[in-house]
Amino acid sequence: MSKSSTSEWKSKRRQERRRRRGKEAMAYATVVIRGKTPKDPAPRNGLGQIRRRLRALRRWEMLKGSDPRHACTRAATEAGVHPRTLKRWRKPLEAAEGDLNALRDQSRRPHHITYPFSQELRMVVITMRLLTGWGAQRIAAECRARKISTVSHQAVFRPQEPKAEHNKRYERKHPNELWHIDVKGPFYIRGVGKTYILGVVDDYSRYIVACQVKPDHSMETAMPIPAREYRTGRQSGRADE
Repeated sequence: MSKSSTSEWKSKRRQERRRRRGKEAMAYATVVIRGKTPKDPAPRNGLGQIRRRLRALRRWEMLKGSDPRHACTRAATEAGVHPRTLKRWRKPLEAAEGDLNALRDQSRRPHHITYPFSQELRMVVITMRLLTGWGAQRIAAECRARKISTVSHQAVFRPQEPKAEHNKRYERKHPNELWHIDVKGPFYIRGVGKTYILGVVDDYSRYIVACQVKPDHSMETAMPIPAREYRTGRQSGRADE
């Protein structure tokens, strides 16, 4: 090998090493700046995925003739998936009228993302409105420019109300302020039939004022129980409501 060819070969090797080092440096810079590793290119499994799913669906249709009850389960077992997954593949294919592109994985990203409007940001928006009289677009632009929050003018114009506290059990401050009726059942008793247990409970102390077994839980049947306890005024006292 001549000297010229040797020098060209060495030059190409040096360029290849520089190119490789540049790629490694860019990958390292991506990790440092973005805080995550660079993404690999998407695998080319589109056609193979469609073939595999279409084969499983055709196997399902083939097994329906001999064993319609267990056809889906058998086809899903052979394909290595759950029967619900097989039904999930068939639904978009039928909706697309046989278009095989419906067997591809679709994006599950929501169409609209609503971020919570914090109480601090709500106070900032209200303060800027009162002091400056700016509109929603100006306030949203100022929040982005001052790096307070990335918020849209729609959210500034109509801030979300704080969510109500669900499942918050009401409770009175003193005994006998409120009685309520709890119903349990139905219970089936031999020789009697269907029965219900109606209990009158004090809301503050959770004390069971009365408890009776009735054939139904209608208002006509339930209301005389607390009314009688209220009239007699036994050791549980009288309820205000």
